[in-house]
Amino acid sequence: MSAFGKHGGVGGGRPSFGVAKPMKGGAAQPASSNDSVGGEQFPPVDDLKVPPPMPPRTGGDGAMDRLTARQNATGDAASSKQEGFEAAVHRIKEQVLPRLQSGGDTFLISTPDEVIFDFATLGQFAGELWHQSGDAHQSCAAARRNDFGLVGRSPLSICGQAYLSEDRAGDTNRTRTVFSTPLTYSDRLKTKRYGLQLDVGYRPSDNLEFGLTGGYAHSKANLASGSDLNAQGYNIGAYAEYGMATGLYGALLVKYDANKLRFDNPLIADRVKPKVKSTGVDGEIGWRSPAFGSMLDLNAGLSFVRVKIDDFNAGLISFGNGRVNSTRGRIGARLTWAGNLGPFIDAKLLHEFKGDSRTWVGSGALFDTLNGQGRGTWGRIEGGLAGGAGGGPLLSAWVDVGDVMGWGVRAGYRFGGRASPPPPPEPMMAPPPPPPVVVAPMPEPLPPPPPPPPPAPVERGERGQ
Repeated sequence: MSAFGKHGGVGGGRPSFGVAKPMKGGAAQPASSNDSVGGEQFPPVDDLKVPPPMPPRTGGDGAMDRLTARQNATGDAASSKQEGFEAAVHRIKEQVLPRLQSGGDTFLISTPDEVIFDFATLGQFAGELWHQSGDAHQSCAAARRNDFGLVGRSPLSICGQAYLSEDRAGDTNRTRTVFSTPLTYSDRLKTKRYGLQLDVGYRPSDNLEFGLTGGYAHSKANLASGSDLNAQGYNIGAYAEYGMATGLYGALLVKYDANKLRFDNPLIADRVKPKVKSTGVDGEIGWRSPAFGSMLDLNAGLSFVRVKIDDFNAGLISFGNGRVNSTRGRIGARLTWAGNLGPFIDAKLLHEFKGDSRTWVGSGALFDTLNGQGRGTWGRIEGGLAGGAGGGPLLSAWVDVGDVMGWGVRAGYRFGGRASPPPPPEPMMAPPPPPPVVVAPMPEPLPPPPPPPPPAPVERGERGQ
């Protein structure tokens, strides 16, 4: 019986680790020659051969060594009576182990298996759910920047899309020591994602928009050990954006995600179903200017996400996840060409500054930690259609290279960005006729003035004098 509740089988089963509590009561008394094996405290074990006396232990591992020897010595006896190996081990746990070691609350009776590290990947898997829906929102936000500078835009904005992607992250050759047992394990996650995201915004002015975003997200990951992780849930948030046709712009997003996670492994009887809650904020700033016959958009962003995973038990093992904090940055450049479709090409470099997780593992009085690794550094190249100034279809595809390898596609539509048409001009009316002109009768001309009188004649005699 493994620590997780599944039978490992006689041949080739995975080793697991668990606990066994010592039997209560006073100290065991030496058995006399007339007593049955075990005395009053320990019931007799008739079907097990009593192994030869073991040498006195010299260190803390003596109990484990004697337990191994007793298992080997009693295996044939159990098989001879058609009782499986598991029945013999169960009797050893209940009756032999308390003789070997006492005084503690809990005992580790087998070595840890590398499958336990699958639980350490829960932090990375759960933390990526916030970024999954956040990436869809950022795609709509980039498309809305094509509307900057439009005068008289519609006050209502809607952007919806569906997406499908697949990515791979992690390593296949990590080493760690758990309960003094060195292990080599794989934490590589191959994850398939899909979902829907919708933004609804209101524009109080031509350069400012406030809105709500929400959607549904689903993720399924596989590990090399055979473990499967499934998560699905919803998200809701609020955003604000400001910008002009050229120059500085900025955006802010606050979002909450709630998901139900399910962990399956053939070796674990109990299906683990913790709940995951994520709260995060993302800020972006950029500069837009004409270049190369298009609009060049240089931008940088930073997000901080806090993830809480419920504690849970798997078999005899308890897991405490606490909180996982992720700080992720990005820089990018985007070229968008004018037109009704708004073709674009986008390149980003992403880096997780802080994203490692820590899971506490407890088995009675034994405790240890499992550390999960962040996603590292990777790049993304995306191209497609973002809708021109005023809205339009969304259709794009991308590839991821680096510590994260993957691909994805998205499709949707954006409404409400077009400027409102100007009001029609008032109908032309004929001007009123001019007022009639009243022509006053011309006055009769005055008679010409009489001619001046002729000069008086001059007498002759007077001229010579």
